[in-house]
Amino acid sequence: MFSFVCSPSYSYSMIGVMCCRILLLLSGGLFMFDSQLKKYRNIREVGKELNSKILNEATKDDMKVAFRALGLLKGNRLILNDEEDMNRCYDFLIHDYRNISGENLVQRYLNNNKVSVEEREIIDASLLSDSSLYKITGVDSQSHQIELLDLLNPDNKLYVFDFGFSSNPMHEGFLVYSRIIHFEELNMTAGAALVFEAEHELTLLQKYPKMIKKEAIGNENCKRSAVFFKLFKKVGFHQMFYV
Repeated sequence: MFSFVCSPSYSYSMIGVMCCRILLLLSGGLFMFDSQLKKYRNIREVGKELNSKILNEATKDDMKVAFRALGLLKGNRLILNDEEDMNRCYDFLIHDYRNISGENLVQRYLNNNKVSVEEREIIDASLLSDSSLYKITGVDSQSHQIELLDLLNPDNKLYVFDFGFSSNPMHEGFLVYSRIIHFEELNMTAGAALVFEAEHELTLLQKYPKMIKKEAIGNENCKRSAVFFKLFKKVGFHQMFYV
């Protein structure tokens, strides 16, 4: 088994969102928003328990290879800075790491277990999800949504439910490496995000292509997530303030 060691240590773009919300309210759209909110909370509740079940699919070898890919395994010791690092490791293990058959833990759980209708919806969306580096270009605290610009795919802009990032207008401008899960009614972030200050945008975009070429474990998604985790360890922002 592993031993654990902790080292010491309103933009114009959102005006459209707000106007749409006002129009929805005037046209009976409040029901639609409440329905989305209820859906979001249900997904979070069901998903939390589901993730615990999925983690049980992981073998000792899975953990060893996945944590080594993140650069956190020293011998048989897992070196972590804080609890959030553990959450990020679990997210990587569940979604990004793949075994020799090319399956991640989500797919393996689906293959080996009976799942409820709600769990199947989350699993299907998770299997189609992807992670990228986004810039928060707008924050709407009333609707609990943020506007994201995909910096690795610049034509991709989307609105996402996130109670944490939407809680403070000061989060606009920050960079976030995160997994986005798409449902019919809404988009939402998943897992423990990697946050960077805006000043690191150019550095991240320059270093990422070079670093990913040196990654030896996993497919493109796995390598990309490993690279940004390592960049986060070097220049990540760890003091996000939520209200």
